[in-house]
Amino acid sequence: MYLQLEVKTIASGQLSEALEWLSQLHEVMARNKGFVEARSSQFLGAPGQYLVGRTWINAEAHQAYRATPEAVAFTGGPMPYKNLLVQRWDELMRSTGNAGGNFLVRTIHNIHAGSWDEYLENRRQYDCLSLREGGVVDIRTYRLLASGSDGIEALVLERRHSREGYDRLLESTNYVEYEKALPPGLYSTELTECYEVIQEANIDAREEN
Repeated sequence: MYLQLEVKTIASGQLSEALEWLSQLHEVMARNKGFVEARSSQFLGAPGQYLVGRTWINAEAHQAYRATPEAVAFTGGPMPYKNLLVQRWDELMRSTGNAGGNFLVRTIHNIHAGSWDEYLENRRQYDCLSLREGGVVDIRTYRLLASGSDGIEALVLERRHSREGYDRLLESTNYVEYEKALPPGLYSTELTECYEVIQEANIDAREEN
């Protein structure tokens, strides 16, 4: 799966307008073949920051959408937000739990060169641990497309039932043992941020478009 991820700032006086604009934009996207889902999340730190992710079957489907007259017309005017970051990611792994919830953790890892296979095996261990502890909606691991086949940046998006459940995981004996067993120098954590998913569109019938 292909993910375009954007970090945005929205002024407090434009919040309702911006969220409605994003909702309408995602409806436009959903009418195009290859669209999978879109979600907007509010940063649980400084106010005004939002994380917007759009998932497509592949990058070609996204590019085909962007070339449509409807997309060009809709995005041709001024945007009610400012983009701080726009990145393209390739989904490498997904683990699905049985919980529902809107708490989202965004983590960026810098991977040691040549260590992707070892890193992904480590992520499988983490996902298994997290699923056993419970409260997981899903955990998705990505590689930054701009980095090439052996790039150094990985993204993990972990959606959970609640912040409390995530804290319990981090304080659990099993997680502490997992941390102790991490291979030295495999990766470093560049960023960890927490969000709340506030808006989403999932198109299960997209194959009919």
